[in-house]
Amino acid sequence: MATAQIFPFEIPRNEKENYFRMHLLLEHATDVLRDVLRTQLKAAYPGLFDPSKTDKLFDVLDNLQVKHTLLLLKNRKVRNSSQMKLLYPSGTPSTTVTTQDLDITLAVVLLRNITNLNPHAKWENPPASDTSIEANIGRVKTYRNQLSHGQRLGITDTAFQAEFNALKQVLLSLSPIYTSDDYDKLLIVPLDAKDFRAKFDRLCASGAVPVYRQRVAIVGPYGVGKTHLVKRLLQEEYDEETDAYTPGVKIYRHRCIVHKDGRSCWVRGKDDPEDHLVQHMVIGIQNPDAFRRVDQVDEEPPVKSRKVEKVIYSNTRESETETASFKIFHPDLVQKIKSVARGEPVDPEKQITIWDFGGQDVYYTTHQTFLSEQNIYLLVFRLDVNLDTKIPVYRGEKTVKEFIVYWLNSIHMHTVRKSKEKKSVIPHVLIIGTHKDKLASEVAADEILGQLLDYLEDKQELAEHVYRCFAISNLADVEEFDEIKSEIEHLCGYSRDREAGRQMHPVRWFQLELDLAKKSEERPIIYIKELRDMARLVGIRDAELDEMFIPYHHHLGDVLHFKVDGLENIVILDPQWLADLFSAIMTPPVSKSGKDRLDYLKRSLEKGELNEEVFDVYLQKEKMTDMKNEVIQLMEHFDLMLDISKSVQNPMLPSGKRKFVVPCMLKSNDLVKYRPPEKAREISLFISFPHGFFPPGLFHRLIIRLLRKYKPYHCVNGIPDVGFDHASFRLEDKTSVLHLFTAEKDIELVITNAAGPPKPHVYFNTRQTVENELSYLQKTYCPRMHFGHYIRVNHGKIPIEAETVLEKDVICVCVENAEVPIDLRPYRVWFSGEEAVKKAPLVARMRLSESNSVNHEQGRTEEKEKGLPHNQSLETASAQTSSTY
Repeated sequence: MATAQIFPFEIPRNEKENYFRMHLLLEHATDVLRDVLRTQLKAAYPGLFDPSKTDKLFDVLDNLQVKHTLLLLKNRKVRNSSQMKLLYPSGTPSTTVTTQDLDITLAVVLLRNITNLNPHAKWENPPASDTSIEANIGRVKTYRNQLSHGQRLGITDTAFQAEFNALKQVLLSLSPIYTSDDYDKLLIVPLDAKDFRAKFDRLCASGAVPVYRQRVAIVGPYGVGKTHLVKRLLQEEYDEETDAYTPGVKIYRHRCIVHKDGRSCWVRGKDDPEDHLVQHMVIGIQNPDAFRRVDQVDEEPPVKSRKVEKVIYSNTRESETETASFKIFHPDLVQKIKSVARGEPVDPEKQITIWDFGGQDVYYTTHQTFLSEQNIYLLVFRLDVNLDTKIPVYRGEKTVKEFIVYWLNSIHMHTVRKSKEKKSVIPHVLIIGTHKDKLASEVAADEILGQLLDYLEDKQELAEHVYRCFAISNLADVEEFDEIKSEIEHLCGYSRDREAGRQMHPVRWFQLELDLAKKSEERPIIYIKELRDMARLVGIRDAELDEMFIPYHHHLGDVLHFKVDGLENIVILDPQWLADLFSAIMTPPVSKSGKDRLDYLKRSLEKGELNEEVFDVYLQKEKMTDMKNEVIQLMEHFDLMLDISKSVQNPMLPSGKRKFVVPCMLKSNDLVKYRPPEKAREISLFISFPHGFFPPGLFHRLIIRLLRKYKPYHCVNGIPDVGFDHASFRLEDKTSVLHLFTAEKDIELVITNAAGPPKPHVYFNTRQTVENELSYLQKTYCPRMHFGHYIRVNHGKIPIEAETVLEKDVICVCVENAEVPIDLRPYRVWFSGEEAVKKAPLVARMRLSESNSVNHEQGRTEEKEKGLPHNQSLETASAQTSSTY
C-alpha cells in the first residue's frame, strides 16, 4: 500500500529540501556542542577529565559538587529523572556514559551548570551584539527548538540562506572540528545518501517518534441514530438495512484527521500494520529530533505546545548494548522504508478509533468490560422523543432521562481525575440530540437541551462530565457535523492550538505492534508469556511491557489485558472479536423458529441458563473450536457465567456437555416466594451506592462470585434458582440463609434461619464476604464506585457507620420534620462478632431473639411450600438439588 502523506497544504519541493538540509546542519551542531563541552570540562576539571585519554564522564560525575548541582537541577525540574538515570543509572555515576551519548539539550544543561561558563549570562534570546560563548550556545539551542518543534515543514530559499549562514557562523565560532567547506558540502550532498543505514540502526536502538491516538465512544439508547452519526462523522455511506442495528460493539479503527479546504475530514488511515511501521520509521529517519535518546527529554518546554506532551517510554540505556537481540528487519521492508524516506516529508497520522456501543440494554453488562477513563464519550438521544417517554427494554421500560442518567453514571464510575485546565471532570461527555429535523424550530431543540441540563443540576457529579451539547439532524449537510468534529479534535489534543494528544513512542513499539497485528490474524488471544517472548525479540523488557506498553494499548482499546485473578495471563489482541463473542453468546435468540441452530440453543437464556453446545456451534462457525476452553474460561473470569455441571450434587449430563448459569440474562422471575416476611427484615442491612446508581450487571456478577462460595438455597433441574434482582444462599452454619435483593441503588441483606437463631458471627462474616466481593468488582469494573451502610427507618433509609453502631445504643434522626430515636443495638450483629453481641444490653439480645424466632417460623413455612416433611431439614433437601462451588 502507498504511504499517505498528509498536509493541510502542498509544500514546494525546494522548501522541503531546505528543511532537510537545515536538519543536516543541526546534526553537525550536536557534534560542535559536544566538542565545546569537552573543552570546558577539561578546563574546569583538569585532574578529572582529559578527552585525549578518555571521553568517559565518570570522574566528573563522581565529583560531589557536580552531583549536588545536578540533583538540585532535577528537583527544580530543569532536568528530568530519565536524564538523571543516563548519568546516574543506579544512583551512582555511570561508568560508560560519554559526551557522545549527550544530545543538544543535555549538553547545554551541563555547559550551563557544571563548567566555568557564566550560568547567568544571556543564554536565551541574546542581542545581536552579544557574541559570547554562552550567547552562541543559546542560539544553537534556539535554532534546534524552532526547527524540530515548530510547525513548519519547509523553508523558503531566502529564509534558508539567511538561517544556514547565521548558524554556520555560530558553529564556526564555537569549535574548529568542522570547516566552512564542511558545512557548505551539506548544500550539495544527496539527501538520500546521508548515512541511511546509520540513521536506521540508531533509530531502532534509541529513537522515539511522535504518535497521535485517541479513542471515542458513542453510547445511548437504541434507535437514536448512533451508527448514523458515526457514518456522518466519517463521511461514509449509511445503509438502512445493515447499519440500522448494532450488535454489541462496532469498532471503527484507523480513522485519521486531515484538513482540506479549511475543513476537518476523518478518513480511513492505514489498515496494514506494516504501513504503520514504515510510516513511523520514515518519520524518525527524516526528523533528527527523533534521534534523541528515548530516556532524554527537554529540560524545559521549547514551545508552548510541549508543556502537555506525554512521554511513553522508559530508560533504554541498557538495551543499547543488546542491539544484536533486536529483531532483524526483512530486507524488503528496509528497502521500502528507504524508498519512502527519499520522498516527501511524512507527517504522523492523528488517529481516532471509534467504538459504537449497541443501544439495547441487554448488552449493558458486557459493555462494562470496554469502558475506560481514557475515552471521549458522545451520549446520543432523540430530540423528538419526550424526556419522560418510556422506552421498552429487555426487562420492563426506562424513560429517556433514565437512559441518559444511566450512561452518565456508568461513565462517572470510570472517573479518575479532574482536568487541571478546567473544572470539568474527565472523561468528557458531549451530549448529542439527534432528529432535530423532526422539531418545529431550533428554539425547540435548545429548550429540550436546556430541560435536560436542568434535570441534571441536582446530579452535580454527573453534570460535571458534560462538556457541551449539540442538536443535529443526521440527514443534514456535512457542515452540520464540523463543529462536533472540531470539539472532539480539541478534546483529543489535535487542534492546532494544542498538542496534548502527542506522545513519544520508541520505534521498537511499532515493531511489536506489527508482530501482534500479524499474530491476531492467527488467533485473537494469546498468553502473556508468549507476548513477553515477542517483546524481548524487539528489545522490550518485561517491566516496560507490563508497566507501559500493555496499559497504554489497553486504555486505547488496541489490546485488552485485565490484571485480575484468572485473566492476568491472557491478552486479547482483537477487542472486536471479544465484543462479537459477547454479542453472539450473551444475547437472546433473534428468532425462535428453530431454523438457526445457535438461536435454538439459546432459548434457555431467558431463564438464566446456557448450554455448552452454544459455544460449539458459534466457535465452529468462526473456525475456532480449538479455543473453546479458553473462551469459556474467559467468560467465567469476567464473572458473566458459572459452570454448574461438574459439582457432586449435579453430575454431568448424559451428553457430557456442561451447563452454565447466566443471571444477567434472566428476564423474569417469581420474587414473592423468596421475600422474607417484613418482621424478618427489621434488622436487614442495606448496602447503598452514591448517585442512586448500582449497575445491574454488577449485581449479576456478585451473584456469580457468591455462588463460588455458597450453595444456592434452591435449584431447579440442577440450575441455581436465582433472579435478576435477587438471590438466596445457604450460609456456613448450613441452616441460615442469606437473601439478597437489589433495587436501583441498594442491595438488601436479610438472614433467615430454618432451625433457630443464627449465631451473631454469621451476620458479621456474611457482610464481610459480600463486601469483599463487591470491592473486588468495584476495583475491576467501576473504580470510582463506593458504597455505604444504611438501615430502614419507617418508609425510608438512613446511613450508619460501623463505629456508631458499636459505640452508641440510640441515635436521633429527623424523620418527617420530627426527631425520632433509633435503637442501633439490634444491628451490632452485622459489624462485630459474637463477643460484642453478648456484651450488648439485654434489650438488644431480646430484640435479636425475637427477630430470629420469626426467621425460624418463616423457615418452616418455606419447608411446607417445597413439600418437605416437617422433620426434614432444608439442609437435607438442598443436598438433593444444589451445587457446591
